[in-house]
Amino acid sequence: MTVTTEPSRRWVRGTVGDTTIVDSKHPVLVWEQGRPVPHYAFPRDEVRAELLSEAATRSPSKHADATAWYDLTVDGTRIAHAAWGYSDGELADHISFDWHDVEHWYEEEEEILVHPRDTHHRVDPIQSSRHVRVEINGTVVADTHRPILLFETRLPTRYYIPPEDVNFELLTPTDNSTQCPYKGTARYWSFADVANDG
Repeated sequence: MTVTTEPSRRWVRGTVGDTTIVDSKHPVLVWEQGRPVPHYAFPRDEVRAELLSEAATRSPSKHADATAWYDLTVDGTRIAHAAWGYSDGELADHISFDWHDVEHWYEEEEEILVHPRDTHHRVDPIQSSRHVRVEINGTVVADTHRPILLFETRLPTRYYIPPEDVNFELLTPTDNSTQCPYKGTARYWSFADVANDG
């Protein structure tokens, strides 16, 4: 089996609507070969197994090491291939869920977005006095001596600038947003290069 596992001491819960489908104080973090982020596996007795039914087919694209696939039915709605299990090794009698098929995940009382946090992935925001100047097509959009530098494992350094040091008159808010299990929900602005319009 091409997986690496690590027991977690976090209390993990997953819900669909008002229904808690997993409530575990003994989750296991699982890293699969070729996948950049981990997922959780849960002891079967900490999962609402009565909500699961064996899937008629294997998922064609997910988790090649899985030996059983399950559909999840909550309040009459069936979610195909929402969960899977392993028949041997240390994950025998454990169930994993597709993170995006479960509406809300919590570690302790904090909601976790996108995927479980990786215990070997560091995210260090550090206050700095570096001079950071942001220009777009020669126009200064931001200028600060008090950025926060974000050092994150295997990623380039990110620069976060206080809103007071950003010229929002040059920016237009967009409807775009992304989520991160470490940093939360991000909003985006677009830049209109007035000097080059027309």
